[in-house]
Amino acid sequence: MCYNKVDPSKIEQLRVRMQVELALEELEDRIEEDMLDSMHALYQNDDQASTPLLLKEQQELRRRVQRPTLESEGPGVQQPGESFYDRLLRCFQKMLQRLQEIWQDVLTWVKEKAAHLCDTVKAIWNEVKSFFSSMEQLFLSPLQA
Repeated sequence: MCYNKVDPSKIEQLRVRMQVELALEELEDRIEEDMLDSMHALYQNDDQASTPLLLKEQQELRRRVQRPTLESEGPGVQQPGESFYDRLLRCFQKMLQRLQEIWQDVLTWVKEKAAHLCDTVKAIWNEVKSFFSSMEQLFLSPLQA
C-alpha cells in the first residue's frame, strides 16, 4: 500500500490556522453587527428627520466593512516548488492584510465622525458660553449704574 506521509504537526498547524481564521471571521461579523446595533440604538430616539441620515450612515459603514469573499481573493496559483501549506499560509497572510485594511478604513471613518461630532459640540459650547456671557452682562449692567 502507498501512504502519503504527511507530518502530523503540519496537519495540526493547519487545523489551528483554520480555527483562527474562522474565529477571526466570527469576531469581525459580531463586531460589525454590534457597531450597527449601537448606531441604531443611538439614533433610535431621534425624530423622523434624522432617519434618512441613519440609513445613510449604516450603508456607509456596511460599504466600508464589506469584504470580498475568499473565492474572489483566493490564494492565487500555486508557485513552482511551493507546498500546499506555504500556499495556505500565503492565503492566510493575505486575509490578515485585508482585515487590517478593513479596520483601518473603519477607524478612519470613526475618526471623521468623531471629529465632526467634536466640532458640533464645540460650536454648541461656544453658543452656550456666549448666551451666559450676555446674560451676565444683562444682570450686571443695572448693578453697575
